[in-house]
Amino acid sequence: MDIETFHNCLSYLSLAQREKSSLELLLPIATTAIGIFIGFGINVIRDRKKDDSAVKNKKMCINEELERTRSELEHIFKECIKIYDSAAAQQAVLGHQIPEEIDTPFLREHFVSIAHRYTKLEREALTQIAPAVKYINHSLHAFTSTYNNPSNTNQIAIGSLNILSCTIHGYQCLEVIAQKEKKSKKTTIIEIANKLSITSAYVDHLRNTPNL
Repeated sequence: MDIETFHNCLSYLSLAQREKSSLELLLPIATTAIGIFIGFGINVIRDRKKDDSAVKNKKMCINEELERTRSELEHIFKECIKIYDSAAAQQAVLGHQIPEEIDTPFLREHFVSIAHRYTKLEREALTQIAPAVKYINHSLHAFTSTYNNPSNTNQIAIGSLNILSCTIHGYQCLEVIAQKEKKSKKTTIIEIANKLSITSAYVDHLRNTPNL
């Protein structure tokens, strides 16, 4: 091999080495960028799934609580109708199964953080439940704290009607959420009694009274 050929070989190897070095410098940068992009995407997907799971669990807790609250209001409604019938007939009410209060801890704790996941109609109804429960509990406390004379039928009758009045609004809010449809008029004692198949002298009187 002559000197010129040898020189050309060295020049080629030098050029090839420089090109290889450039590629080697770019490859780690490209690999790192791709890794960051993939990692970011994975984290976004994982966080979104985690958030969706948390929202789903919170909504499940709230929905179960709403069902429990509905059952409690139906029980209170039935009990108050029965108590009022006895009190109106001047019969001593020797006992009752009215609770001192009802509670909605999951709604109170979780609703604000996931309110955006509900429809406007559902949010309107859900925001009315807390004050409705507050008024119901106030009437429950008043009734149970003053229920010390089973023979005081006038006081018992008034107390049971107060509870009924508060219960109706709370029940209507739950109906709106369950049916996903806004009611054009206020729910009445007759409507709830019909739904629960309640037999009552007081309800029969309301049914037979015009404009009620």
